[in-house]
Amino acid sequence: MHFIAQPNLLDQFALLDDTDIEVATKVWQQHPDKVLSFLAKGLSSRQLLKIEMDTQPIDEQKVEEHRNRIINTMHLTEHEANYLVFTDSTSNSAYSYKGTQINIAFKNGTTQKITEASDYLNIAALAMPVTKYYMCFPK
Repeated sequence: MHFIAQPNLLDQFALLDDTDIEVATKVWQQHPDKVLSFLAKGLSSRQLLKIEMDTQPIDEQKVEEHRNRIINTMHLTEHEANYLVFTDSTSNSAYSYKGTQINIAFKNGTTQKITEASDYLNIAALAMPVTKYYMCFPK
């Protein structure tokens, strides 16, 4: 059995540049796929999805209200609307004990871990991850 060698898609992808993306975005503005067309128009006109963030998970009723609004105004299916109205979360910590430690260098040439040298009593609080929940949707 013979296989035809396919060009390495990752190499082809790496050849894309800003001009390729810009041209594709302009073409996609006229695409029959409503979601692709909407996103391409928004990207070209710099009218991106709105993002609302909260410290608590986003209320599902609020998500459904936005989703229903988009379904009705853009005449989309629920599946299509899920590409435009969605939620997720992100977390970050100001300092991580994992991996490389931050060391403080003193004038006498010694070093000490920041957790030991810090005057702040709650340096551990900086290592606590902060989670934010967000919802994206068309304005």
